[in-house]
Amino acid sequence: MQLVQKHHNYNGGESSQAVNAIRYIGVSLSVRERRPSNILMENVEVQQMDRIAAIVIFLTSFVGFVCNTFIACYIKRLSLLRNSFGRLLQLQAAGDAVFVLVWAFYFAPVLFFPKSSKHDTLFSDIKPLQSLGIAARLAQLCLVCYDISIYTHLVISLNRFISLYFPTSYQTIFTERFTTIIVCAIVLVSFAFSWFLVIVELQSNYQGP
Repeated sequence: MQLVQKHHNYNGGESSQAVNAIRYIGVSLSVRERRPSNILMENVEVQQMDRIAAIVIFLTSFVGFVCNTFIACYIKRLSLLRNSFGRLLQLQAAGDAVFVLVWAFYFAPVLFFPKSSKHDTLFSDIKPLQSLGIAARLAQLCLVCYDISIYTHLVISLNRFISLYFPTSYQTIFTERFTTIIVCAIVLVSFAFSWFLVIVELQSNYQGP
C-alpha cells in the first residue's frame, strides 16, 4: 500500500521541461510530415555530454518502467485495491510505464548513438529510426500517456474526496460500470486532445503568417 501511495505522490512532480519537449517533438515536428517522413535528424556529432544525458535518461526511465509495471500488475493481487481507486491507480501506472518505456528505448538510444557516419558501424542499424516522422509519432504517444496520467490524477482526487466526505455514497457513485466509463473517457480524451493539437498546428502552418 505504501508503494502505491509513493507512486501516486511521485507522479505529481512530472517535469514541465520534459512535457514541453514532448509537445515540441510530438506537435511541432508533426507538421514537418508534409516533407518525406524518412528525413533523418540533423547530422550533428554526438557530444560526450549527450551520451551522459542519454545514460541518465535510460537508467531513470528503465527504473520507472520496472516500478510502474510492477505496480500495475501487483494492484490486482491486493484485495484492498480491487475497486474503483485501484483501477484508476492501475491506469495511471500503465500510462506512466509506456511513457518511460519510450524514453528508455527510443529517445535515450537516439541521443546516445551517432546520427551520421560515413562508414558502416555497429550502430548503423539504428539510423532508420532517427527520423522526424518516427520521433514525432512516439513523442505524440508520450504526450497521450502524460495526459492520461494528469486526467487520472484529477479523477483520483475526486475519488478520494468522495470516499472521505461522502463515504455512504461512495459505492453508489463509483460503481464498476461508472469506473469503466471514466477509464475509457480518459483514454479517448487523451488521444483526441493529442490529435487536436496536431490538427491546429497543421492548419496554422498551412495558412502561413
